[in-house]
Amino acid sequence: MDRNFYTFYSPLQSEEEFRILKDLSEDLSYVIYSLRVREEKEKINKAYEKIFKISPIGLIEVDLSEIKNFMKELLNEKLDFPSEEEFLQFFEEFMKKLRIIRMNEEVYKIFEIEDRTDAEKNRVGFIKNNLEILKENLFYISLPPLLYEREITIYTLKKNKKTLKIRAVPFPGCEEEPSHVIFVIMDITEEKESIQKINRLLNQVVETLAEIVEKRDPYTAGHQKRVAKLAFFIGKEMGLSEEKLKGLYMAGLLHDIGKIAVPTDILNKPGKLDPIEFELIKKHPEVGYEILKNIEFPYPVAEIVLEHHERINGSGYPKGLKDGDILIEARILAVSDVVEAMSSHRPYRPAFPLETALREISEKKGILYDEEVVDACIKLFKEKNFRFE
Repeated sequence: MDRNFYTFYSPLQSEEEFRILKDLSEDLSYVIYSLRVREEKEKINKAYEKIFKISPIGLIEVDLSEIKNFMKELLNEKLDFPSEEEFLQFFEEFMKKLRIIRMNEEVYKIFEIEDRTDAEKNRVGFIKNNLEILKENLFYISLPPLLYEREITIYTLKKNKKTLKIRAVPFPGCEEEPSHVIFVIMDITEEKESIQKINRLLNQVVETLAEIVEKRDPYTAGHQKRVAKLAFFIGKEMGLSEEKLKGLYMAGLLHDIGKIAVPTDILNKPGKLDPIEFELIKKHPEVGYEILKNIEFPYPVAEIVLEHHERINGSGYPKGLKDGDILIEARILAVSDVVEAMSSHRPYRPAFPLETALREISEKKGILYDEEVVDACIKLFKEKNFRFE
């Protein structure tokens, strides 16, 4: 039968024709999808190109595909380079496998690279200036996980010391195959130096304040420094973080600053204090807190000073806090203060033997004083030969 116009263009095709049309449709969809993906990648690449050129921080684009296997083979071996020459040879092999695709202008500035034509000379010069640093960080720059951030100190080609923050991130669009990586490098030297200057200034202020108290009370001269020293080592024995130890030591140097409001005749009274005089003395943690609370310490110094006469059974002052409500630094300071005070001369009594002071905190352990703090304190004196001077 002749096929008229209708039958030729009828949607009711044979199964074979339908299969062919379906395959063509799928192919066309895939082509359209691929074009869209390519278009998106081109947009990403163009944006990245622009960022790479104008970025105010260093960017190094590298291919780690070869070096990852090279370094994995060395994971179970002890890398030991007795001589500079041997490390240079190793690093040469390392650099051959670490393919640097490109780096932006800021990298040259950070590392103070002036002669860009002699890559070999620059590489050897940098290695010689930073042998130990490179040994420590080789695995970090070549092995997963690649998403990391490290702060390192290096020496530039001009031998200037710089502190850098380095972060490794996958190249845009290559997150599933992180062998194509960008190292982001920030020069934070000035920032670190500013922080160090502020810390030095802060320490000078703290020491000056501590000296003011001691000049008013000559019988306790050196008391705050000795308390701070013992508190620091107790905290260290207990495994406190570096930041907590710094705050603890600073609070130790200032724990009696509130005594600046106590009349000197009461501070230096050779006899027993009457109830009114004792109440005045008991105000010194609160006065100290008021003096220190508006100083922006990086640690809770004012709060530690406020709580250093609290006791874990609630019998202390000024708030009658108990156990876990008292800062751990204040609990440490409480023990340090008692041990130092008992083993030192006072206008109203001679110094007690150290054994007496240690027996006092041992007998009151778990009642007035934190058990872990007392144990650490006794261990310092009896097993680690701690001495105030």
